[in-house]
Amino acid sequence: MLDTVLLSPESTAKSAIGDAVDTNTFNRIMAQSYEHKDSQLAWLEQTLSDGLQDDTIQWTFAFGHYPIYSAGDSHGDDAQLIKDILPLFLK
Repeated sequence: MLDTVLLSPESTAKSAIGDAVDTNTFNRIMAQSYEHKDSQLAWLEQTLSDGLQDDTIQWTFAFGHYPIYSAGDSHGDDAQLIKDILPLFLK
């Protein structure tokens, strides 16, 4: 599973503590998120590549807690996920 919670730290911080974001909590969530970001993106890129190269893999599903695009009122589109993940899907 792709952990979009770690890849979208601003959404995580705001949903964890609401719109009145406490600076210390926000910074802690951001630091934890970016600590794992590169490994998550590398794993996703490799998994998607494996799915394209292996004839025995018919389907590859990607899902996470936060969507890239959303028509919902509470989240909406996620600019960070659009920037980081969408290009990997479009390869």
